[in-house]
Amino acid sequence: MPTNLWPDFEDANLPRSPKAVVEEAGAGLSKKTRELVRFSTEPARISGAEVGVSFALYVPSLLYHFPFMRITFPIGGMYPVKITADKWGEGTANNENELTMLLGKIFTAPSTVGTIQRLMALAKQ
Repeated sequence: MPTNLWPDFEDANLPRSPKAVVEEAGAGLSKKTRELVRFSTEPARISGAEVGVSFALYVPSLLYHFPFMRITFPIGGMYPVKITADKWGEGTANNENELTMLLGKIFTAPSTVGTIQRLMALAKQ
């Protein structure tokens, strides 16, 4: 009978993936909008050595996913991260701190705030 030939893997010191950083940063949207709009992660897509993840603004009352942002990053080193956001444009982050700062700019951009306010208004209809 075969035995488990896999080595033991340590996960305690693994770096956080850019996907996890974005999900954590976006998680507070539900509370800020009183559950009218949520930050949603779409399924990741892997092409060659690159991961692509899209994020949406989800309006539960309408079952609507507004395509909001996309990140791409290499599987091997996870950085640099390329980020494209609706009405904001593109940017690149070379580490987690830069990614967090870039997300702060995107989340507070007038175009983002306006989009979320319009989605909130639709959710109340």
